[in-house]
Amino acid sequence: MTPAIDNAATAGRRLAATVTGRTPAPSGSYVDRSRVTPSSNESYDVERERALWDYLEAVRLHEVNL
Repeated sequence: MTPAIDNAATAGRRLAATVTGRTPAPSGSYVDRSRVTPSSNESYDVERERALWDYLEAVRLHEVNL
């Protein structure tokens, strides 16, 4: 393991703490381990998100070959 990766037990505890509110985070927050942090710059790119949504809808409707 590297310092950037938690083992399954630790990741589960941290996830549970976030879900149950023991790790304070507003709804929709990006939580990295036990702290709220901004997500990647790409996640704020509306055009990129729309393109991804459109592609996934096409896959769902079987309009795209994988």
